[in-house]
Amino acid sequence: MSVFIISCIINCLTCATLVIFILATSFKKKISQLFLLISFSAFFFCLFQLFWQFAMNPEKAALFWKLFTLGLFFINISFINFTLAFLKLFKKKKKQLIIYHLINIIFIIINLNSFFYKDFKLKYELGFWPTTTIYFNVYIVFWLSSCLYGIYLFYQKMKEKKGVEKEQIKFFILGSLLGTIGGICHCLMLWGLDLSLFLGYLNLSISLYVGIMAYAIIKYRFLNIKIALSQTGIFLTIYTFIMGSTIYIALKTNFGLPALLYLFVISSLGSIIHQYLQKKTTSFLLTQQQKHHHILSQATQNFVKEYNLEKLSQLILNEIKDAMEINFAKILLLNEEKNYSALIKDSIFNITIPSHHPIINYLEQNNKAVFYKKINHLFQDNLEKQVSVIIPLTFAGKLLGIILLGSKKNSIPFSTDDLKILDILANQIALAIHNCFIIKKNKSDHEQLLKIEKFSFIGEIAEGLAKQIKNNLNYFSLASAEIQLDLNDFLESSKKNNRAIPLSPSFIKSLKEISQYLIDNVKRTDAILRGILNYSKIKEIPNYITNISFDEVINGAIDLARIKHDIEKIDLKINIESSNIICGVKIQLLEVFYTLISNSCEALEEKKSNYKLKKSFQPIIEINLNQKENLSLITIKDNGIGIKNKDHHKIFAPYFSTKSSEKTSTSSELGIGLYTVHKVITEVHKGDISFESKYLEGTTFKINLPKKPLKNDHF
Repeated sequence: MSVFIISCIINCLTCATLVIFILATSFKKKISQLFLLISFSAFFFCLFQLFWQFAMNPEKAALFWKLFTLGLFFINISFINFTLAFLKLFKKKKKQLIIYHLINIIFIIINLNSFFYKDFKLKYELGFWPTTTIYFNVYIVFWLSSCLYGIYLFYQKMKEKKGVEKEQIKFFILGSLLGTIGGICHCLMLWGLDLSLFLGYLNLSISLYVGIMAYAIIKYRFLNIKIALSQTGIFLTIYTFIMGSTIYIALKTNFGLPALLYLFVISSLGSIIHQYLQKKTTSFLLTQQQKHHHILSQATQNFVKEYNLEKLSQLILNEIKDAMEINFAKILLLNEEKNYSALIKDSIFNITIPSHHPIINYLEQNNKAVFYKKINHLFQDNLEKQVSVIIPLTFAGKLLGIILLGSKKNSIPFSTDDLKILDILANQIALAIHNCFIIKKNKSDHEQLLKIEKFSFIGEIAEGLAKQIKNNLNYFSLASAEIQLDLNDFLESSKKNNRAIPLSPSFIKSLKEISQYLIDNVKRTDAILRGILNYSKIKEIPNYITNISFDEVINGAIDLARIKHDIEKIDLKINIESSNIICGVKIQLLEVFYTLISNSCEALEEKKSNYKLKKSFQPIIEINLNQKENLSLITIKDNGIGIKNKDHHKIFAPYFSTKSSEKTSTSSELGIGLYTVHKVITEVHKGDISFESKYLEGTTFKINLPKKPLKNDHF
């Protein structure tokens, strides 16, 4: 027996095995059905290739060659259909596909009418070989062009794809090239190129093609190999028995009625037996896995009972690691910076994923547990050695967190059943995390309420003190004014009576300056106290969005700024176009404007004190209100020190400050910080805030506030 015949037998067995494997595991999928057609066509090709080699005369050889060539047609047609389906090009290539099928039909008719060859002769000690005609040669060129075109389409798509699909396409290209070599080597023999010594080995490329495709299915569809092989074995055993016993009975009964009845009964029972055995075998092989799933289902009851976020995270990780026996697990939760990071830090694996990362977009859209290999192209850093599965934790359409799982300790890959139970588990975990967030927020709100009550109490005391101080200041003001009046009367009386003044001119001048200084400071202190009193009155206004006077709020903020800054030395401009009515929570907007004005004052002071400026430098703060159709646009602009470019992206971050530590400790006694300013404008008022700044030239903050008030919207 020649090597070529042995290779034909091996090819038949491998193709038949692949056909059975697909039928037993994933026949329902469209791609699997098309791949089944390729595999069956290859089996058909290899089977009649084997029969052709065993043909004892030219007539038999011609018949088997005709059928053998027919397999070549089927391989080509199924390969092109599979390629277009996998690459999702069916609709785009519909017209070309129709033309391609019509050409193949014409060639099939020519082949069936024996126009592909003239006669058969013994050659190369490998059976009967035909003398081909021009029709056969033209078809082979067409067949080869079609194969190369399919490979070209795969290659073009491979350059666009990443991750799992790219790896799959690589295997398809390699397998297709090997399959093409296995088919074309016979043609080279027909055209006079003697490859008889190598033909058997070249022919084995068809088996390599089958093996590569099978490897791609197992590796990149994440099948449990034990289950896949057991299902294949059951299918092969049952249907071998059905076919064998039917043929045996048919031969014994001379293909009579009993054989037909037996075939009908055994075929019906075979399907039932196959499904029953497949279910039982799968259940047996997955006993341990199902046990893990049961443990995880029980664990979810404990998750919803834990209200401490850090303890809940640790509990989740421990339960998953123990139940599924994995070597690594990490949970990343959404934080205030809108990033996903771990509450429980470690030195081995520490990662933070920003909310704009492609993986976050993918998980938000799909909301299902996914194999890391399927989306590894979305990560810049390769996590393949550590991460096997990524699980989104979504509640009410919002991605609260992500769970990263490593591989199992027994090296068995995660299955699709694992992903299903993890998806169910993720829903329970997301609910537990959401509850923790709510409780944490309620606790924060309660603390804030206590803080507000504390400040309210302090405010009441401050209001009382301010009134007392204001009353006492009135005495200073009256006394100073009285000194000035008495001094002026004394000077005028002395001048009229021509009496000598017993006091020196310098003393009189000094006395006038001191009294005027007292009056000026009393006025300034009175303005500060007025700001405190106005602020305490605003605290009594309910916290909801309503129409308010911009003049009143901005002047209140300026009065508060006088407590810390010498506003009188700054050229303060307020420009209001048309209406001065804005929508917002009065107390919150007062604190926002105060913070921005106070920051501008500090920027002006820093620029004046730290840099040598011309005497003509005039500190300016310009406040503008422009009314748009649905928005109130407020700008607060200064010509102060400005913000360095490197700090622009951090301005609205919590705990960030451009001030020195000494200033930071005292500068926020009344202000709320730009982080809170941003939250108040964007979250409470549903507006937006931005800024433009150039170092050493100044800064402009822009606030857009919606005009329509939200009724009954309390904060």
